[in-house]
Amino acid sequence: MRLFIGVALDENVKYELFNLQEIWLNSAIKHNKTIYDNLHLTLLFLGEINPSSIDDIMEALNQYLENVKSFEIKIHGVGSFIKPDGHILWAGIKEGKDKLKALYNQINQAIKSLEYVTNDSRFVPHITLARRVKFKDLEDIKLPLISLTQSIHTITLFHSHQVQGVLTYTPLDSIQLI
Repeated sequence: MRLFIGVALDENVKYELFNLQEIWLNSAIKHNKTIYDNLHLTLLFLGEINPSSIDDIMEALNQYLENVKSFEIKIHGVGSFIKPDGHILWAGIKEGKDKLKALYNQINQAIKSLEYVTNDSRFVPHITLARRVKFKDLEDIKLPLISLTQSIHTITLFHSHQVQGVLTYTPLDSIQLI
């Protein structure tokens, strides 16, 4: 199973981001938009994991996150990572990055305690809005600004898989922060 740990976004945040996606992607000639139900914030990608390991993963996460308090982040601004097959369009995090980084570090330690190898590359918190984006003229793009508040109170283990040809992120289990 292809798994990752993340935060499911509040409905009002998903609604705002989804509506703004349309405006932002109007200037694209090609894109692979993140569907509404898949909008999330990834904390740690695990990759292919044996389903029998899910209970161990959740137990380790519960142990390492037992004293972590809920907090809020501010989603602000839009940017892109340039990849060979196009841009990855994302919404950025303005406030709460330090707390997200600390949360990422706790989750990373929990997974490493199970002797899984994790990618220790630099953690850049963002919400992916679209992949493989090709713009007509990047210099003419006028993106509306966003400023949204998201509560980080639940950490979710997601299964990334295809359902009738559509990439789907299915929540498998979750942990409530204090």
